[in-house]
Amino acid sequence: MLLSSGLNQEEPPKVLNLEVPRVFETLASWYGGNDGSSGKQMANGERFDPKDPTTAAHPYLPFGTEVMIQNIATGKAIKVIIKDRGTCKPKRGIDLSEAAAKKLGTKTIGVAKVI
Repeated sequence: MLLSSGLNQEEPPKVLNLEVPRVFETLASWYGGNDGSSGKQMANGERFDPKDPTTAAHPYLPFGTEVMIQNIATGKAIKVIIKDRGTCKPKRGIDLSEAAAKKLGTKTIGVAKVI
């Protein structure tokens, strides 16, 4: 530890608890539409609304975590909130609501690389 001559050595050092954003490249898919999930209870207890552009499912991130998702191909980005558990498909890192996928530009292709 470095101390400058102007610091009071009796005071403990101040520690900043900063969260560092993490960036991952993964595949995003979407759920909703006519798959029968509309109105069903999500893992966080809320009812699923495929028209909610903030809903996302992730295997382990805590509920309420805000995640910025960017479509690598188009550069479009959206902020979603982890409200459900998923995905059910291997190699996919996040599932988006139908509305979120539409805003991100991934609905028509189904699965897209995102960061």
